[in-house]
Amino acid sequence: MLNTPLSLPCGATLCNRLAKSALTERLSRADYLPNELHRHLYQSWARQGAGLMLTGNIMIDKRYLGRQ
Repeated sequence: MLNTPLSLPCGATLCNRLAKSALTERLSRADYLPNELHRHLYQSWARQGAGLMLTGNIMIDKRYLGRQ
């Protein structure tokens, strides 16, 4: 069952029913921008084969950071 496709109401189809949930990676540097560490981590997760990957926190204003 987990390895079967899943059709979403929007019309997209996931290749399987595995999902990586959102989390705070805590890899940003002082400028709060995504960097090579993020790319490497998400590539690693992508190779694991989850049909859906939810990203972590995306900060758009440093006055409202989730954690410091």
